[in-house]
Amino acid sequence: MTVLVPQLYRRASLPQQLQVGAVVGYAAVFALILLFPTAGIGLPQAFYVPIVLASLSGGPATGATAGLIATLLYEAALRNDQHGEPPGKRRRSPARLRCGRDDRGGTSHAAPAECSPTR
Repeated sequence: MTVLVPQLYRRASLPQQLQVGAVVGYAAVFALILLFPTAGIGLPQAFYVPIVLASLSGGPATGATAGLIATLLYEAALRNDQHGEPPGKRRRSPARLRCGRDDRGGTSHAAPAECSPTR
């Protein structure tokens, strides 16, 4: 007798269905972060959905564990990024730091006299 996955899903209890949804959500968000590592569109915030699903299925301790898993998956996705930096962060060049300008165009501290304006 062959049992298909949709039949197993329908037979499962509500907490089990929520846990399956959380696992699928983790996989989907992790895959999206790997596909778009520097998108800067808030993809890591989608981890909230699997965390909530897991928390609803098992209580506060399960929710805390789900949050830890989401943190580890996000860190793994960042470490897999070829640039090695979190999305949205850029390295500051030493010359810009020495002259008191940050990458956003503002000043981070008083500029030395030998630095000329770059406008």
